[in-house]
Amino acid sequence: MKFANLSLAAIVVAGLTTSSFGADTLADAFKEGKISGELRAWYFDRDKDKANSSADLLSTGLQLRYITGTFYGLSMGITTQTSAAPQASETDKTVFSGDMYGSGTQLSEAYINYTIGHTTAKVGRQFIKMPMIGSSTSRMVTQSFEGALVTNTDLPNTSIIVGAITKYQDRTDDEGGIGQFEPLNNDHDFAYTAMVVNKSIPNVELTFQYLTLDNDASAPLLTKAPKDANRKKGFNDYYFEAEYANTAGAFSYGIAGNYLYTDWMEHDAAYMYGAKLSLGYGDFKTYFAYSVINDDTDNLGIKAGLGGGAQPNYVKGKQVRVGTFSSDTSGFSIDANYNFKAVGLQAGARYTQLDISSVPANNNQTITDFYGSYKFAGALKGLETEVIYTILGDESVVSATAGSGKGEELWFKANYKF
Repeated sequence: MKFANLSLAAIVVAGLTTSSFGADTLADAFKEGKISGELRAWYFDRDKDKANSSADLLSTGLQLRYITGTFYGLSMGITTQTSAAPQASETDKTVFSGDMYGSGTQLSEAYINYTIGHTTAKVGRQFIKMPMIGSSTSRMVTQSFEGALVTNTDLPNTSIIVGAITKYQDRTDDEGGIGQFEPLNNDHDFAYTAMVVNKSIPNVELTFQYLTLDNDASAPLLTKAPKDANRKKGFNDYYFEAEYANTAGAFSYGIAGNYLYTDWMEHDAAYMYGAKLSLGYGDFKTYFAYSVINDDTDNLGIKAGLGGGAQPNYVKGKQVRVGTFSSDTSGFSIDANYNFKAVGLQAGARYTQLDISSVPANNNQTITDFYGSYKFAGALKGLETEVIYTILGDESVVSATAGSGKGEELWFKANYKF
């Protein structure tokens, strides 16, 4: 990282004579900065057949963001996240500890952004949205990463991104607190990535991304708890996606295909391929998606990158995505929705079915989603609400040691953006 810091410093100094000025002084850059934020009140109700897995939770939160103006191509940004659920019972805390319950405040973004010509470097804590590195926004706390990304757009219709990830902030710390920035594994290894996005062909977008993380030599043996075992599994991910989208009058249509190859460093490789067909007329949209994950000998399935926002499988529920990366799995999703733009309402439904042959006792899972969102106008502009009702089904056997994933979930989100 010392070399990277020195290199960035050299670029900044060299660029002071070539970048657009932006603000006249450093003080002006801070004065021209913009503050934005989001107040949140979310309610989750989980009712599952499995013992000790039903609860409800009312959680409140705040995201507060400040981004400076630009001074000789240089800018800075910070985002704080606060989460609290003071009325949560001990049962609520236990059931939701891994994803939704975690109180506290975290500085989730603190980065320097520098642009010279067609190259931008972003260094520090940051939210990331890439196929293989993704900050999940579905829970109260958005996941974040610490690292550096460099983006170049010198080639026509092409973006090239390279970078390194050093730490990761999850939604919670599993102990009742908000997620902390932790090393990616016990060896403090970095993850490295390179991505190319090309739009040279009209209506076509091609994406390739490579991601690698070394084995964790000091991690417990794979016979230990799954969460610890996963830290040992080094991998190389190779992801490719091709998307075509077009319109003909009021009709819209598109087709996409993707392929992910996970080269586990100590285990057999696995792969996934999928296809997605989209159709629409006016404000009505629908799609059908299908995917297959091969049967790898070690039964690890694919590694879907870093972060809960890395969701390359087209086949998935609206929020609950159980089984979508498991070995020897095939499945499909059907989604249809309508946007009532005149009144700010969108409503839809999605059905997902997964055949997870690698788990004979639990091989048929279904996810049925009914969802809607509403954007207020007038005096309440900036206020948005979202409702998701999910029905989960599977064929697993309920016993003293293993329960069914069958059940229901209700998510209600109210957000005010300012």
